[in-house]
Amino acid sequence: MNHIQPKKLTTAILTALLAVFSINAAQATNQTEDTVVYIDPVFYQHHERLLHPYYNYWFSQGPTVESVAVDALSAQTGAIKLCEAGQLANKVITLSPTIFYNPQIRRYYSTIKAHVYAGDGTLLGEYQGNGEQAGNMSVDVGLQGHMKAAYVAAMADLMQYIKLPQDKQANSNVQLPCQIVGAQTKPSYYR
Repeated sequence: MNHIQPKKLTTAILTALLAVFSINAAQATNQTEDTVVYIDPVFYQHHERLLHPYYNYWFSQGPTVESVAVDALSAQTGAIKLCEAGQLANKVITLSPTIFYNPQIRRYYSTIKAHVYAGDGTLLGEYQGNGEQAGNMSVDVGLQGHMKAAYVAAMADLMQYIKLPQDKQANSNVQLPCQIVGAQTKPSYYR
């Protein structure tokens, strides 16, 4: 007969109790936001390459989409914050951007996918916005101006469809940190 050693059992129980108390303490100290935006860290850490026959341009999508998304969502719903460590929210909006440049016709094509979750991780809706922007590719104008304009167009298209619940549907008794909720939809590296 296999017996569990009392020291290991005591350690396991104490670890479980400590985890429960730390979650309750985190929920008590963190103020719950109404809506936060989560952009996966992969869009900040791994750079995207735009196609061009002669040049290689690599850029980080996260900072560009972050500013565009916060402006667009704030205009519709009011105060929007970005997801921070341990932050609790009633609604979490995850954004996954993609962009493609066609050098033959000098056009940027962008897509922003959004998943809206309740604070407990329940999926409330999936949305997608697409945008296009004509322009040449260069470091200053192309990557900072035309690419941002393509994301603005995609976000404007997304805002026509996205529905954020204003009632108590998104509020729940259980709330998870926004990183846990937002990480449910991992970005695909192979499109």
